Amino acid sequence: MTEPEDFRTCIVNMFISGADSWKNIVDYTINFKDIELGVTKDQSLVLLDTDLEQCFDDKENLHRFKTMLQYCEIYDIVPGLYVNHETVKYEQHEYKGTEYNILDFLENLCVQYNRSMMYLIDAGMSPIAQSQYKTFFKKFVANIWIETSYSDKVLVNTWVKHERFNPEQQHKVHLLCDQSYVKYPFLCFMSRSKFTRLTLYTESNKLGFWDTNPYMTYKDFNQEGEVESPVFKLLMNSEHYRDDPEGLKILSEFKNREQKTAPGEFFYDSLKNWPCGIGGVGFPASTKSIQENFMTISAESEDKTANYFITEKTIQPMFNLMPVTILGQPGINGFMESVGFDMFKDIVDYDLWDGEEDSVVRAKKFTRAIYDSVVVDFDNFMKDKIQRQQELAERLYNNYNKMYALKNRMSSQKLQNISNIVDNNSLEVSRMLLWLKEQA
Repeated sequence: MTEPEDFRTCIVNMFISGADSWKNIVDYTINFKDIELGVTKDQSLVLLDTDLEQCFDDKENLHRFKTMLQYCEIYDIVPGLYVNHETVKYEQHEYKGTEYNILDFLENLCVQYNRSMMYLIDAGMSPIAQSQYKTFFKKFVANIWIETSYSDKVLVNTWVKHERFNPEQQHKVHLLCDQSYVKYPFLCFMSRSKFTRLTLYTESNKLGFWDTNPYMTYKDFNQEGEVESPVFKLLMNSEHYRDDPEGLKILSEFKNREQKTAPGEFFYDSLKNWPCGIGGVGFPASTKSIQENFMTISAESEDKTANYFITEKTIQPMFNLMPVTILGQPGINGFMESVGFDMFKDIVDYDLWDGEEDSVVRAKKFTRAIYDSVVVDFDNFMKDKIQRQQELAERLYNNYNKMYALKNRMSSQKLQNISNIVDNNSLEVSRMLLWLKEQA
């Protein structure tokens, strides 16, 4: 057995799903007092059968976490908190209706067990404010969504990086961003009920463009609890809608709405666009959805924390050569632009909503902005975009290249190898942001 001093870190997972997923991955286990620690292939330790959320209100799980920290103290190992697919609201985490400051919680325990450093590994891309803590919280970015959102079924990468530079191809754009196919302003598939999404739904209906856009859908997908979700009732009773008769009517009928399925077949003109004869390769079902819509609305689940998080709802449009605008965390569009992504501010000015702290007000301003910018005069809007298609395509290619570089940096092989994350500063949040800004 490897000696304890050889272990690089010992982590507790943020959520129970993460803790459970390690059980079939670890090479072997060791026991310390009454806890079981899994040993990974890269000689990291994982606390099994315990996640941080459970420690907030469960004495037994808190005891196991403290025992893990005691082990770290004895063998001088750096503890860590890990989740590779979500952001963490470190200062405003809600669990069972109670809000917790995770950093304060961890700080007290690290001080108790003489841990001067703790690793924080999650998909959020914002640095931790260190000044108020004795513990140095070293933050790393681990976003598995980026790799899992990429598909090589559509031959985009070859075109973006090579084929379009050939003399015979330079006047063409990729079929996914051929504006001549566009029929509708926005693609937006939503499922779980959130205040921002329901506000977008309500305001779009008030402005009259929800039902005329078949790719703006709101489906329950039989997810547990969603059909009876109380969110629309809470929104009806909020200050934002209680004195809005039109909005109240739309929200009261939300539960009984028709759940339409967006079109899914594909078509393309192989003589005018690259690649010719690709039909045999096999397109994903979303190809027509991509072709028939000008822009994707990334309607995020997260709408509060400033630990900025790029999800599959933003990643996939970039990999599919579509402009995207985000209704999510306050400031997220500005953040994306600050690290070099083109958020098409000249088309939909995110300054009109991005900085608004109130999530419902932000969603209202968002809906008005996309309506005024794109929907209200869509035919003339598209005439302009077709004339400027090559310019638009180049901007989409640049976003693709940048996201593709980020995908390679966030490979699943690297993110499942915890010691590689903490030993290699390439994923440390400040270095990650500097690197991302430099990617052309």
